[in-house]
Amino acid sequence: MLFDSHAHLNDARFDEDREALIQKLQEEHVDLVLNPGADIETSISSVELANKYDFIYAAVGVHPHDVASILDSEGVCVRSGNHCAQPLMRFLGIDSTCRASFYIYNTQEDVDNLVKALIKAYDMFKKYIIK
Repeated sequence: MLFDSHAHLNDARFDEDREALIQKLQEEHVDLVLNPGADIETSISSVELANKYDFIYAAVGVHPHDVASILDSEGVCVRSGNHCAQPLMRFLGIDSTCRASFYIYNTQEDVDNLVKALIKAYDMFKKYIIK
């Protein structure tokens, strides 16, 4: 099985020959293509490609660094990145995550603020969630 794990087939550089490129992938027995979206526009076009071709899958979502920035604007500190776990992250196929750290000094108010900030982040991005 051949698997392209990071294709960007929706990149503008392929506008003129995208269909020929996709056909060539099939001819060369590439069985699975993961096409990530880097923003709203490319996420939508990734889903469109995935709906058109049964061997292309879209990887879309909100980047953890964007979530961390929104939480920071609400006074909530989280860590975003690979958290010194790059081998595990690669194995799981995850670029980065957000992590809230709790310890004995955290209060209920800290937890409530985190929840409120997460709801705000979700509300900001929910209109872009592709179902």
